[in-house]
Amino acid sequence: MFVDYFNNTTDQVGMASFASNATTDIAIATNFQTTISNKVSALTFSGGTFGPGGLVLGKAQVDSIIPTSGENLVKVVVYFTDGLVNTIQATLSCNGTQTLYNLGGYDSGTSVGFFVPTTGVQTYMYDGVSKWYTCDSGGNCSTQTSSSCLRNDSGFTSQIDGKVKAFTRANVTADAQYDALATAAALQAEGVYVYSIGLGSDPSTTFLQEIANDPSSPTYNSSLPIGEAVFAPDCPSSTCTTELQQVFQTIAARILLRLTQ
Repeated sequence: MFVDYFNNTTDQVGMASFASNATTDIAIATNFQTTISNKVSALTFSGGTFGPGGLVLGKAQVDSIIPTSGENLVKVVVYFTDGLVNTIQATLSCNGTQTLYNLGGYDSGTSVGFFVPTTGVQTYMYDGVSKWYTCDSGGNCSTQTSSSCLRNDSGFTSQIDGKVKAFTRANVTADAQYDALATAAALQAEGVYVYSIGLGSDPSTTFLQEIANDPSSPTYNSSLPIGEAVFAPDCPSSTCTTELQQVFQTIAARILLRLTQ
């Protein structure tokens, strides 16, 4: 419904999705409606919320568009999530080999999951206190292990202050939010409008307002492109579809208005 608001011939739209990892599903281009609709229909929903990765891929897509002479170009990123951003990417030492992991994936408790960045498959879980577990291909982490190649890592290097932080959910979530907000700020500094959509009751209202530079945000900056955070809180429920339709209409109307100015 959302992509059908836009002109399939002249507008350019791409799609990235994120869970425990992030993927560019459809490169930004014209003739996007059918390909995006088919891709959305094939999505499965599970895993963590690697929001920073989704935003980085979105930024790469809009940055790839170069305006032609006389073209009325408005660049927009729409960040759509049903979760609390809780996953980051970090290089860790695995038996002495520097290896890239996505880590996090939990909204509560102290545990941290370790995921393969290319697939999102979970390989380890640390309880945030002292115990490590190996995980099977289905993400079930029930076997306690003393052989995890990450056991000797003291933690991850935080993007917030450059310090090594322990593997705990709270530390990872704080970095994930910081990383996502930094990417949103970089987009807005380039003149890109960022809109955010929160589905259900889990996403943080304040965080999504900050992502969008919504006037209701505590960090609102009137000198940057002004976006908007909108919400469909009653999902899943009998009113979810109606709420989502209203959300998509609101965001599409804002974008289309900017295209006509």
